[in-house]
Amino acid sequence: MNRSKLFFALTIMAVMLVSLVLSCKSKEHTGTTGHTTVLVQLHSDNVISTLEENYKEYSLKKEKTVSRPMNIHQFGFDAEKVSDTALIRLLKQSSLVKEAQTNKEITPRKN
Repeated sequence: MNRSKLFFALTIMAVMLVSLVLSCKSKEHTGTTGHTTVLVQLHSDNVISTLEENYKEYSLKKEKTVSRPMNIHQFGFDAEKVSDTALIRLLKQSSLVKEAQTNKEITPRKN
């Protein structure tokens, strides 16, 4: 009886381990490839073209204004040339940029 309980416990643990590994893999950040966006708050509105010129090697381009009063804009860039975290680090070092962050895509919940 002890052997069957041990076998059952080990089987359950193996199934749990496999499901945990598969679950983590499916939620894993797949890396940024292609075109991605970041949110950037600028000190002034008239520096957008300067910022795009300074980071043209990453294909940084303004896509839209997110908040005109707060001067927040969504910029697209080529993630094959630079990762989002590396670009954000570079943008934060710029005197033109007040704040920069990733642009998380959110999906509404299903009811």
